[in-house]
Amino acid sequence: MISAMGTRRIRRRFLPILLTACVSTAACADATQIAEQTFQPATEGVLTVATSLPAPGFWEGDDPDHLTGGFEYELARRLADRWDLELRVIDVPFDDLATGDLHGADLAMSQITITDERRGHMTFSTPYYHDDDGAALAAGEQLTDLKTAKERLWGAIDDSTQLDLLVDVIRPDDEPVPFADTEAAIEAVASGQVDAALLDLATALVATSDRDDVTTGGRIVVVDGDMAAAMPTDSPNRDVVDAAIRSLTSDRTIATLVDEHLVPRFERAPDSIPLIRLPD
Repeated sequence: MISAMGTRRIRRRFLPILLTACVSTAACADATQIAEQTFQPATEGVLTVATSLPAPGFWEGDDPDHLTGGFEYELARRLADRWDLELRVIDVPFDDLATGDLHGADLAMSQITITDERRGHMTFSTPYYHDDDGAALAAGEQLTDLKTAKERLWGAIDDSTQLDLLVDVIRPDDEPVPFADTEAAIEAVASGQVDAALLDLATALVATSDRDDVTTGGRIVVVDGDMAAAMPTDSPNRDVVDAAIRSLTSDRTIATLVDEHLVPRFERAPDSIPLIRLPD
């Protein structure tokens, strides 16, 4: 999940790039059709993006009127610019976003992981970021094995994939505690209300980077960790959004945004976090 960031379009000026990749008349026709499509916003001239704040590293700022940066925020800005739209951000509870209630937004960017269940409530774009899961623990602690993980009292964001993983795979002795957002989960670890909180790894690394009482002390490799923009099931914009994200991926814009807005905020390198191995 978790507590913490937008996507899509293609203009005529990208048409030559698309056409050079065509290998057949049919493929060229499809590329031309996508290139000539325009984003259809719910509000004329405005790209409305929903997210759940606060989300440090992904959205810098506590409310939509005072955002100063962040990976998903900058990605949303580039999408709005690409479609010649004004960017409007709205703050929506994550459990609403996770069940497809975007509060009228054109799309949502809030570290939303693609799952089969969520596909029944919304339409996903092509992924723009892949992440593992990270365990926030009291400073000085770390987790390296499943047996110890089962003995911990865990917290996670409500309606998150991390909560599902705890319940379905780790199966701790005590029922995990759901929290509304990352900040609440981290504070619960700091106060001893829970022993650990399972979050998106990037979110955990950012949330623990400026604290001396909590650390990211465990990492779980996940296969289904693709984050994408979520749109209403009847959205006419999926192809346009997909084309824009693919373009921003191929020209390394997204990689650059990660390097500029996420990596510097990490407590430490993701690969240095102890690995909790799950059963095959």
